[in-house]
Amino acid sequence: MKKFILILTALILCISMVSCDGSSKSALDRGDEIVELVSEMVKSDEYINIMLGNVSLYDEILAEIKAMDFSKVTAIYDLKVSQDELIEIMGANRGDIDKLPKSLKDRFVRGLGSSLASHINSKAGTEELVISSLFNASKCYVDKSIKENQYLLYVFESGYSMLISFIPHEDGAVTASGSLILKDMLEFDTADKVEASFIALGIKTITATKLK
Repeated sequence: MKKFILILTALILCISMVSCDGSSKSALDRGDEIVELVSEMVKSDEYINIMLGNVSLYDEILAEIKAMDFSKVTAIYDLKVSQDELIEIMGANRGDIDKLPKSLKDRFVRGLGSSLASHINSKAGTEELVISSLFNASKCYVDKSIKENQYLLYVFESGYSMLISFIPHEDGAVTASGSLILKDMLEFDTADKVEASFIALGIKTITATKLK
């Protein structure tokens, strides 16, 4: 099972939806685009069959996700998370990230948002971790106003959420990536409850601000 998960994750990272453009839009506009990309993936039986084949193990959770209405967003939170803490939580404390070549360090930092979502989903179980990795979408664009990592948490009527990360690169390039969070212990009623939920999952330094 572990071997299957590793192979699946590697395949997903290779063919994850990625597109690029240079138009000027707000972070919320970009977040909406990521949500739409994930929605397309969820609705595509062909995509799911290609990625999973005839694995019935995930039928129940897939049915729940396919029943989601991604247009029904009940709240959006801006999350301020300590990058140093994220790096430590994701296992970089086993080595010195600053010793990595810049290209590899940037690659590691780019993946922090997806790694955070995976960290949370892993608390729910193997099925949630695999399925959340399946529905991961990204876009790249130019926005010189984004100077540091940003994170938005979209909350849906179904009770699930999506973590969208915005990672800046050289010359104003930005990568926006979205990952579903299928852990149902998160509470979204207020910013305080969002913070408390993340703290309970080991993310100690976090500030949530409700945008919608």
